[in-house]
Amino acid sequence: QVRQAGIGVYPCADGHVFLYAADSGVGRGWKLLAQWIAEAGVAGAEELLDPRWQDSGYNTQAGPCARFAALCAEFARHRKKQALFEQGQARRIAISPLNSATDTIADPHLRAREFFDPRGWPGAPYRLSSTPWHAPAATPALNADAPWVRSEIERQRVAPAGLPRA
Repeated sequence: QVRQAGIGVYPCADGHVFLYAADSGVGRGWKLLAQWIAEAGVAGAEELLDPRWQDSGYNTQAGPCARFAALCAEFARHRKKQALFEQGQARRIAISPLNSATDTIADPHLRAREFFDPRGWPGAPYRLSSTPWHAPAATPALNADAPWVRSEIERQRVAPAGLPRA
């Protein structure tokens, strides 16, 4: 359920995108999004240009949230998530594709960074020269850490007040 117009997950032609275009003190996100949707020719989208949409007392109400969701769905339904992401970036609007594992592996940015190693393992989320990232040498066996996990669960288990620990 959307709690504020301009924030949430919205459907598009090939999946979904996460949008964060509420002002939250920044002041530009909503205006940029409203202009984009209106420029796209979505019927009724010009109402999003009204300043009341920038008021959280208004844009958090159920009616406006539902209206925005309908306009955004119409805007996005024929657009692909990667195109929305790229166009959103160009417009300085925080919008991101919700990628599947296949999408992530094929991501051009991650490929250019050589994020996945030759085994297909994810690489470093960062690169430091003094303390470089090292991936494990081998894949651990299934449930190899199960005894340790069970002992940690038991060690941290807290008995209800007044009762001895089992």
